[in-house]
Amino acid sequence: MALYGFGFEEGGTHLLPNGKVFFIGGTVNTAIYTPSGSTTPGSWVAGPQMIFGTNALGAVDAPSAMLVNGNVLLAIGPTNGFNGPTSFYEYDYTTNGFTQVNGPTGTTYNSAPFATSMLNLPDGGILFVGGQGSRNLYVYTPSGSPLAAGQPVINSITENADGSYHVVGTGLNGITAGRRMGTTGRWTAIIR
Repeated sequence: MALYGFGFEEGGTHLLPNGKVFFIGGTVNTAIYTPSGSTTPGSWVAGPQMIFGTNALGAVDAPSAMLVNGNVLLAIGPTNGFNGPTSFYEYDYTTNGFTQVNGPTGTTYNSAPFATSMLNLPDGGILFVGGQGSRNLYVYTPSGSPLAAGQPVINSITENADGSYHVVGTGLNGITAGRRMGTTGRWTAIIR
């Protein structure tokens, strides 16, 4: 089961509230990794395929974002290149399934997914940028309640000499890193 697709591209990865990791393929495939909790390797299983009716979609270098309700918002499109239109789906880890959601202008958005961007906002919404160099900005508001596990804990706030503030706490970026952009299907080691 290949995750990397056209041009060795794939979608993002997200740490889910249940501790598993959801991988979005540049093909129709997704995968779920379950860490072992120790130094031994975890386990992999195939996730749900992104085949909806006659549409076989994937995340060819496309954005996705973790929502405050624990779901993942995906911008996906055709798997045969850097083509549009963009379709939008929410992945629900509790059902291991997808639900199509409307985009900012209807069921699809007239841009290739790779050219768009997402950014998690402090209020729980997702800022969607409608293309490279685009001035089309939209906000997606997820349904449901924020997960308690995703709420930050602030230990202290102190004012700096320049009038800015220093915040110390945990969970300041939510459940996971927030939004992700697709990557190439090659691994790179970062040594620190």
